[in-house]
Amino acid sequence: MISFFALYYGVIFENGDKLALIVVVLWGMCACFWRYLDFSKPNRFKILTYSVKNFYSLSKP
Repeated sequence: MISFFALYYGVIFENGDKLALIVVVLWGMCACFWRYLDFSKPNRFKILTYSVKNFYSLSKP
């Protein structure tokens, strides 16, 4: 996984492709986010649903 990132970052910086860099960063953030959730642990899932409910209640006018 890390070697994939190192290889891809090397290609990006060599070519200067900023869109590809953004895609890689977002993909890494999503992977870390889903790994953090880990649905086998219900406590983290409860924290997520609680925060989502609070966000919706705060966003209502």
